[in-house]
Amino acid sequence: MGIGADLLADLLRLKQAGELDDCDSVVEIGAQQLAPGFLEARKALADLFAAFGRSAPAAFGTRPETRTLFDGQEHSHRHLPYAQDFWRALGFDYAAIDIDGSPHSIPLDLNYDQVPPAHVRRYGLVTNFGTTEHVANQLNCFKVIHDLTRPGGLMLHDLPAQGFMNHGLVNYNVKFFWMLARSNDYRMTFLSVMPGGKVSAMPENIKAAMSAADVAEEAVTGFRAEDTMIKVLFRKLHDFDYVPPLDVPSGSETGDETLRRRYWTVFGQDAFTRLLETSYLDGAMAYSRQDYEAALALWRPLAERGDAEAAAGLGLLFANGEGVPADDRLAARWFLAAAERGNKDAQRAMSQFFAAGRGVARDEAAALRWLHAADAAGPPAPIKAAGT
Repeated sequence: MGIGADLLADLLRLKQAGELDDCDSVVEIGAQQLAPGFLEARKALADLFAAFGRSAPAAFGTRPETRTLFDGQEHSHRHLPYAQDFWRALGFDYAAIDIDGSPHSIPLDLNYDQVPPAHVRRYGLVTNFGTTEHVANQLNCFKVIHDLTRPGGLMLHDLPAQGFMNHGLVNYNVKFFWMLARSNDYRMTFLSVMPGGKVSAMPENIKAAMSAADVAEEAVTGFRAEDTMIKVLFRKLHDFDYVPPLDVPSGSETGDETLRRRYWTVFGQDAFTRLLETSYLDGAMAYSRQDYEAALALWRPLAERGDAEAAAGLGLLFANGEGVPADDRLAARWFLAAAERGNKDAQRAMSQFFAAGRGVARDEAAALRWLHAADAAGPPAPIKAAGT
């Protein structure tokens, strides 16, 4: 469906909120082009690039050749540039999933194909701007998106919710994304349902296709629907295999062992509690043997989910440059998240960071407040160890 100017505001908001601090790669589900409204939003482009510490290019130059696919119709708008130049100018490594020969695309048939091993859990941002509604196999579509996304990465969907009667095969509703998030413990960061104002009647080609069927005429000719989009942003918190959404009430049980294994996150009532406990301890053990990359992979999803101890662990990794480049700003971000949830080691760290102006503006009053908060909590607790 192409990228409109609203993406600029979305990315700016995410950047300012720190949601993109550790995101340097993007893969598009369907190689996108930049819509005219996007290209004309010069101030919004300038503001976004400034937030990334860059200057907005005067133009985005890579444009498609005329291509045909399946039905002999032109598939791309020759005059609109691909989004790849935009993403690269922002500093992202770029790829796309497509079967139409778009530049730098990975040729996957979303009905059947799986993610190549070199691209599994690789990307910090996966975008789905009007592609999956064209695919019949929805289970595989969202599995591919899950598999492309690294733990801690973002998945941004902007898809038709109703109307668009001659566009794609399916529309989406809020419940679908609720069930998708429940099955995989995605953190839903943003959701919006946006009516477009255009009310559509049944298209003539569909009327013609239905004319030979035993369908009541009023069901075809009298139907109207307003074109409406749904936008959802998820953060992937864990590194486990994709679990499809299942339309059963939360708390449901089953005596079928196959279903219980297949939908273990739905029918296992304490599944995520056990997963979190095990993941933190595994991360602590990895840190103790100086396997910092493993500790990062285990702690990051927990920290994104709000676990104070894991957030403190991430602060330590970024502060010391263990398994990641040293980054005082990210260290302060994670120490602060842990400190606000009562972790006393992180509170002491924030006292030191504010006192030294390390990763944050120097603030002696804030340094004193965090020191008092840590002292009120008592002496530091020993790091968690397996079996304790």
